[in-house]
Amino acid sequence: MTIRKKIKYALAGSLIFIIIYLFVAAEPLENDFYFQPDWTKTVSAAEIIVPGAEETPPEVNTGKEAFMLADKFGFFTEDGNITRMDPKGMRFSAGADSWCIYPRNARETPVYYSNGALKMTVKEPGFVHLTKNSVYLFHPGGGAVSMYNDDGTKAWTRDEASPITAFSESKSAAVIGYGNGLLTAIDKTGKEIFSFYPGGSDLPVVLAAAISDDGKYAACVSGINPQRFILIKIDGNQHKIIFHHSFDVSMRRQLFASFGESGDRVFFETNTGLGILDIKTMKFSEVPFNGQILNAGEYPETNFFIILVKTDTSHILSIVEEPEHKIASTEFNAKNAFLILKNGGIYLGSDDNISRINIKGLR
Repeated sequence: MTIRKKIKYALAGSLIFIIIYLFVAAEPLENDFYFQPDWTKTVSAAEIIVPGAEETPPEVNTGKEAFMLADKFGFFTEDGNITRMDPKGMRFSAGADSWCIYPRNARETPVYYSNGALKMTVKEPGFVHLTKNSVYLFHPGGGAVSMYNDDGTKAWTRDEASPITAFSESKSAAVIGYGNGLLTAIDKTGKEIFSFYPGGSDLPVVLAAAISDDGKYAACVSGINPQRFILIKIDGNQHKIIFHHSFDVSMRRQLFASFGESGDRVFFETNTGLGILDIKTMKFSEVPFNGQILNAGEYPETNFFIILVKTDTSHILSIVEEPEHKIASTEFNAKNAFLILKNGGIYLGSDDNISRINIKGLR
């Protein structure tokens, strides 16, 4: 190898290191804790998925995780194998092992597996929403949603006169919030679990909703003046509000809410940052952040939480020790970002990059 080639490869290696360092720079708040990239891959360099009738549907779940970054989407594996699709400016959705692309006036939408094999066709107009567990169709008009089985048949439809303002689902059920303040939960068979108006505010709109994987709890942030967080316990056909908290300042946009993987905590966005409720002890705490909460969740087998926040100028990835002690944080510049917590792994997307992040010092 010539000296010129050696210098060329050395410079290339140095450039890759600098890009990774700038993407997630270690910025410890305490000496023992910091973020460290395990791998970083470029989305635009990934293989493009080509849909086709010759593709064979996967026999089992491939374990791929769907991602969406602005006008890009695709799938990645835990070891950093990325595939992507070019939506060519059209609307799209991706979730679990499925994806779809459709024009604005589509009368039906084909849904594909991650490898490009046809999974089903939703034969109605509307916005197809793919999640980790199911396929949903939001109908034109804004007040109706349907769930579809894997063979393309419709499992159930829920139609209300008021527009849907919050929606979430889990392995057990879907929970829907409406502009008129109605909160509804429906199981996978279409059976209504509960339907009621939390109330207590001047404007009764539901801005966030979540339901646990085991179906034992649901939560929502609802109302303006005041705005309230409520936790609902579900016991068969019975439901009961077991916790509520009011906020002096009301947010006027869709908000983040999610149950932790363990089901023991629920995270939700407040006007000052992130609210965390420990369901076992009913202890409520808030972690202050300036910005929009994009995602938050538990780090397995620890009392630490991982949080991604979008500010006006950047994004912030943080580790928080229960209940509200921020122990490490890193800020990075990106127009779009995501955080996915899966099987103990932390996956951070930023514009055209995806990284698996390790936290040094936790164990």
